Amino acid sequence: MVLNGHPTQRLAHNLNVCFPSIESKALIHLLRMICRSLPGLSACPTTSVEPSHVLLAIGRTVEESHSAVRFGLMRGNTGKDVVWGIDQVTQSIQKLNTLIL
Repeated sequence: MVLNGHPTQRLAHNLNVCFPSIESKALIHLLRMICRSLPGLSACPTTSVEPSHVLLAIGRTVEESHSAVRFGLMRGNTGKDVVWGIDQVTQSIQKLNTLIL
């Protein structure tokens, strides 16, 4: 996992990371039970998937940009929600890594 953005000067409830060798669209498909966002995609429907200009501006490659996922916490989230979410992400990445190998 690669952190996108500054390690300390960031919003506490927002996390944007790259998972090398994992296509973010595939990960999001497995994580459809939790709220999530693809930072490389526009909020508007489009037929093309452009890399995030923000990720490119901070030095990420096009490939890294396509492996990025943004997670955010909301006011009602609990510690149990966070632990559950981490578990879901971990299991999904393990599943995708198994498919890749």
